[in-house]
Amino acid sequence: MKKLLLVIAATAFSFGVFAQDSKMDNSKMDDKAKMDMKKDEKMDMKKDCVMMKDGKMMVMKGDKTMMMDKDMKMKNGNVVMKNGMVKMKDGKTMQMKDGDCMDMDGTMMMMEKGKM
Repeated sequence: MKKLLLVIAATAFSFGVFAQDSKMDNSKMDDKAKMDMKKDEKMDMKKDCVMMKDGKMMVMKGDKTMMMDKDMKMKNGNVVMKNGMVKMKDGKTMQMKDGDCMDMDGTMMMMEKGKM
């Protein structure tokens, strides 16, 4: 009899565990968890940038990618030219290579292979 009650109690408890909602209610989240979620969402979003792809300079804005048709000046003073040459505001120059990407603030980054 005790074993039967134990099995029934265990079964009832397991149904309660499976009945829990897997989605977390945002109102019950602490501030740190909310900030972490926002950071993850921002990382998933495409950032506006210019990038070298297959030897050509491309401009990515939102979901659109188009050929770069003119030189562009970034917020920090860097100038990116149609041929991939970058002139820094201190006068130094560098050539962008395939996969190099510069955001509109002028920060250089490397795009992940799967996202190009």
